[in-house]
Amino acid sequence: MKKNSVKVALLMYKLSVAQKINKARLIITKVTANSSTFSSPSPSLAILKATTDDLETAWNNAQDGGKNLTALMHDKEADFLKHFNDFANYVEALADGNEAIIHLANLDVKKKATVKNTAEFEVYQWNDRGAVGLKVKARKKTIYKWQYCKAPLSTNTWVDGITTDVAHATIGDLEVGAYYYFRVVFIDGTGEHTSTEQGFAVN
Repeated sequence: MKKNSVKVALLMYKLSVAQKINKARLIITKVTANSSTFSSPSPSLAILKATTDDLETAWNNAQDGGKNLTALMHDKEADFLKHFNDFANYVEALADGNEAIIHLANLDVKKKATVKNTAEFEVYQWNDRGAVGLKVKARKKTIYKWQYCKAPLSTNTWVDGITTDVAHATIGDLEVGAYYYFRVVFIDGTGEHTSTEQGFAVN
């Protein structure tokens, strides 16, 4: 893979405020644990922690409702997203094409939309911690066997999560903060066919 061709996907914008805060805490924890790699984060960890704390405080205050407190929370959320977007850009530049460095920061790699199977197969954060939702374009008269394994990817470590007769599934009891690969095996009258795997950091 060419240098600089790997892009960071922050994947925070569609999360709830509580999920954003949780993902931020995981990022800060991972970056702190890998300080030799992330020696000079930008923004600094102190700024990332402060903006996360500010958002959490505003979110807690807004639970009682009230337009002013809710508006303040959204202001803090916008500031929070700006800082973490800047941090994602820092990690992308530091990684310089090395996906492992991106995963060390608990961030995801942006997938190329030109890969057909990737576009058809989707992994997304489920409402429960340690759980993901999976869905794929439906096929006629097909059984779906959903599999996962931890990074680094190995063909010998795929675990059968669940088998369904519908084109979506949920897999739980995964390690929070860990990076997994997921795929689906299509079982039909002609045999078994495996999708392209998708990587995802579980929150």
